Amino acid sequence: MTSPNPKAHHYAKQLEGALCRGAWLDSTPTKDYKGYTINWEETFRKFKKHCPGNDAYATVAVQTQTLATLLLRPEPSSSGGPAQAKLTPEGLDGDSDTAGAPFALNIWPECLIPEDKREEARMALVALTGEDEKVKDTWAEHNCITLEGGVPDPLSAQYEPLSQNASHFAPSTALSTASTANMGNQGSALHTILSRTGSIAGVPVSQRTPFTWGAVEHIRTRCVQGMSHERLMNGDAAIAAYEAALPLIVSFNPKPGEQGLFEARRELWRWVEMLLYRASIVSAIYQSADDALKFLRVYSVFTSVWPATFRPNHRATLYTLYIRTLCISDTRGTPAWREEARKVVSEARVVLGSTTIFPRAGQINHKVLDFADGVMALWEAGGELEEDASWVADVSKRG
Repeated sequence: MTSPNPKAHHYAKQLEGALCRGAWLDSTPTKDYKGYTINWEETFRKFKKHCPGNDAYATVAVQTQTLATLLLRPEPSSSGGPAQAKLTPEGLDGDSDTAGAPFALNIWPECLIPEDKREEARMALVALTGEDEKVKDTWAEHNCITLEGGVPDPLSAQYEPLSQNASHFAPSTALSTASTANMGNQGSALHTILSRTGSIAGVPVSQRTPFTWGAVEHIRTRCVQGMSHERLMNGDAAIAAYEAALPLIVSFNPKPGEQGLFEARRELWRWVEMLLYRASIVSAIYQSADDALKFLRVYSVFTSVWPATFRPNHRATLYTLYIRTLCISDTRGTPAWREEARKVVSEARVVLGSTTIFPRAGQINHKVLDFADGVMALWEAGGELEEDASWVADVSKRG
């Protein structure tokens, strides 16, 4: 660690915070040492000035911002006007509605840089892997660390004043019996789900990772790695990449009431959601229903702490998949299965309400039809019990 340096610590922490928020479109994402807001360009200038020797880190940050904004795509207007890119955090989230049909499982354009922007993206990659050896080495080392080793300490820790030791980005919680005991069914469900996967369960205290930009990069790297394997039609390799990120994802499982952490960690949640979303889909295609349910259950646990406006169309797709997967599970018809089915249907109905509108005359709401069909399929898979008939009728009517 270098000697304490309050200004260097301030600007390193400000930059880390902007990166972790994914504040790519903010005009003034950080504050200077006196508390005045400053733009991205000034943020990078101040960082380079007060954190000498870390120019490569700033270059990586600049190009990360560039690549993130290049993913923005025009979206259809609800008023029927021309499609426009949403220059908002929700626009950066990426949440394509598949023309009213929730059950589209391929990698949609939201994950791909548009054709007319690919040359700019290529230049950003050249800046990361080109002739500048410092940037090249930093990028290569960073990828190596985030894929194969532990997540590195935040850069701000190098300059941390002695009075603030260990104040940077403490983890929300880590998976353990103690930390999940007061989380009700959601916490115990997550513990049960992951306890079946060996080393993922009960992450030792010494291995719990503080929340840093490096953690976001780790999960993003695994997610992009998995999606790349998907593009090559290698489902097994994609699942292996997604599954490798689960131990780190688990360590950031929020406690109830920690809603204030969402915006501060928005870029983390973007990649956690995308990874679990893709993992659930690929597992459902290439593996057994019970394998897919592992990812779907973890996804369901995390959705409970995300705002309702965060990727609702993704949720609609996965809840449709969740219901269909439960219908072919080996445990169908058991009391535990029936309880889970009711819980999932209840959650799916809430998502349905936020992603659909009442159809005009002559139109068909395919999402509502899929939901109703799914509820009926669950009832049939559960043995068509008379005691469930009234519940099915009530849910279908309200859906």
